[in-house]
Amino acid sequence: MAISGAANSHTPLLASSLDRRTLLKAAGVASLGASLVGNQPVSAQEGESTLIFLATDTAYSLDPAENWDAGGGSTIIAHVYDSLFRFTGAEQAVLEPVVAAEIPTTENGGISEDGLTYTVKLKPDVRFHDGTPVNAAAVKFSYDRTKALKLGVDFLLDQIGETEAVDDLTVRFHLKKPFSPFLNSIGTIWGNSIVSPTTVNENSTGEADMGHDYLLSHDAGSGAYILESYDPDQKQAVMARDPNWWQGWSEEPHIDRVVIQWIAEAATIRSMLERGDAHIVAGLTPEDWQAVSTMDGITAVEQPSNLQSWIVLNNKQAPLDNVKVRQALNYAFDYDQAINGIMGGHGAKLESVVPPTIIGYSPAKTHYTYDPEKAKALLAEAGYPDGLNLELYALHLFQNDQLMLEMYQANLAEIGVNLDVKVMDANAFLSQHLTGDPQQAFPGYIGNVGSDYPDAYELLALIYGKRSQPPAVCCNYEYYENPQMEEILTRVEEALDPEERQAALQEGFDLAFADAAVVWIHQFYQLLGLRDSVQGWEYNAMFGANYAPFEKMSLAG
Repeated sequence: MAISGAANSHTPLLASSLDRRTLLKAAGVASLGASLVGNQPVSAQEGESTLIFLATDTAYSLDPAENWDAGGGSTIIAHVYDSLFRFTGAEQAVLEPVVAAEIPTTENGGISEDGLTYTVKLKPDVRFHDGTPVNAAAVKFSYDRTKALKLGVDFLLDQIGETEAVDDLTVRFHLKKPFSPFLNSIGTIWGNSIVSPTTVNENSTGEADMGHDYLLSHDAGSGAYILESYDPDQKQAVMARDPNWWQGWSEEPHIDRVVIQWIAEAATIRSMLERGDAHIVAGLTPEDWQAVSTMDGITAVEQPSNLQSWIVLNNKQAPLDNVKVRQALNYAFDYDQAINGIMGGHGAKLESVVPPTIIGYSPAKTHYTYDPEKAKALLAEAGYPDGLNLELYALHLFQNDQLMLEMYQANLAEIGVNLDVKVMDANAFLSQHLTGDPQQAFPGYIGNVGSDYPDAYELLALIYGKRSQPPAVCCNYEYYENPQMEEILTRVEEALDPEERQAALQEGFDLAFADAAVVWIHQFYQLLGLRDSVQGWEYNAMFGANYAPFEKMSLAG
């Protein structure tokens, strides 16, 4: 979230590579006086139902082998492409089969006893938009293509050694080693969309291209909607309902066209919702959310997300290499003021590495609360009875990050810590911070992070695993290193028994909080606005505010 922002390995998008987990929003468009498609007012054709959706986190690529953002992934790719599985559920993610006929288990023979092979049966009669079958060969082609192109999101497939088309309706994944979160990892949108080999091959400019240029603005999917147009300059896309969708349509009313726009200006977002120029907006500020919540014709929605805010501390630089100093910094943060004051109550304090929406969640044994006296005592034990100097950066990765650090500056002054709050461009900051040399990196910064798939293992491994330290794409930006954590992560990966797996996860949560490598602040709540004409909308805990189940929706009136 994916979480969610973009992430890949391209240097110009380096801020976005942190942003898959920090939601650095791309530059917005100017204020629009009306909903537009290619500079023309949006108007449904006779008998058509057109929905206008204002997403956040602008899409930078619509090729599913590259896309790693919420604005394109949750909003477009989730509806244009199918995958073997997909997550549903508003409170906690639940894995459901889509193209797969069932979820593999050891009981039904889908998972081998050693956990190295996963056999997936496919539904018959699934068709791409081009009319060709979605079969095992197409699934293999899609996974092989993503791994071959190496456009960033392929790291989510690292555990796959080989994808095999056993027969027309059976695909088998051979893993490099046991990986207990495997099914959850391939249930996410990112890196798991199935593309038509026919459409890709017919539109490839060469072996290395593999249809990439074409899929930046066209589709090769089998989803309920077809990508009709995409204009990155106008920051707009249009999807049209596929009348021949393989799942079929009921006789009930449907959304025939979805117009997606990416708008950064808060005032424009709110005014479009108020005027009825937009039906759903995913990026309301707390102030605008509060204002529209009292208006007729609008429903204001608040839902917990997978996105979390944190302060990253460079564990390899003094004095932050001292665990007692880091623990003191955790006790010195006023969580209540941050959440209820700065965030207006639109969040929840984090008591673990992941929020409760994530599979495998449980609270850590250590609970950090705002306790200046305890923080001062820990600093004294660490050898800093008279306090110390600290430097942290605000990169404007989310709306209130600088305010958070300024509040923290006042908190830390109470315990003798002089915090210098600096503001820096995110791309410039990350280019230096992620070089791989912790001594050349910055002492720390405030940002946010989210899961690509809703399994607690992922963030535990990406944030605390040695293998995830820079220059890796993600996410051990604090340069944390502990052999005990490495052993725990291996046990989680190899645990085929759910109880053993959860016990190992619990050890990981406990160790992470005890070592205080970062300051976990809060889980974000998503703030949306919907016109009352919108029918059938459901929140998805995994895919967040940028997702709406368009195929289940309609517009009244």
